[in-house]
Amino acid sequence: MSGTESRVPGRPGRRPSSSRAAIEEAAGELFLEQSYARTTIEHITTRAGVSRASFFNYFAAKSDLLWGDVDALVDSVEQVLASQPHDLPPLEAVRGTLTVSASQVGADRIPLAVSQWELMGARDELLTSGLNRFARLATLVHTYLTSRAVSGAELATQAASFALVGAVAAAAAQWAGAGPARGDLAAMIDAAVAPVCTGFGHSFP
Repeated sequence: MSGTESRVPGRPGRRPSSSRAAIEEAAGELFLEQSYARTTIEHITTRAGVSRASFFNYFAAKSDLLWGDVDALVDSVEQVLASQPHDLPPLEAVRGTLTVSASQVGADRIPLAVSQWELMGARDELLTSGLNRFARLATLVHTYLTSRAVSGAELATQAASFALVGAVAAAAAQWAGAGPARGDLAAMIDAAVAPVCTGFGHSFP
């Protein structure tokens, strides 16, 4: 057999593990060594010492490995929004939800898609899978704001949803690129979304 796809890279001495962290570590190594496109799920499971079934216990697809805690963060947005008190102004509820969810992401959990995409040759996958995640976040925010908006505010609701998600994306990118002294993600996201909330405040009394 020939070609990178037919050779399964292994690492002598790595003890078998079913942990998510072991799979993420193996994937990161392989993406950097031989690129994202040339790495298969079989390569990753062999390097991590786990079964294919174990991989799918944690990840639905290879692209999920690029995003670290982002999917869990989006899940938490949905949960926290649902628990917000109804007497809280809707934009303040969204602002608080985004910062609370972001506080769960530590400085050591930078998604591979943000920090290493050029070295991994993952540009196309980054764009595709990233758009899907930000679209889901925008949908969650839009659904919540729609449920709280006054009649006739449909355009403002749509615009505010995408503006808020754009602010989150800008803050997250700046935070990830800031290096070891990057500070607190939640504080940066709060600073980014605050002007959006102020600007659209009149549409959500």
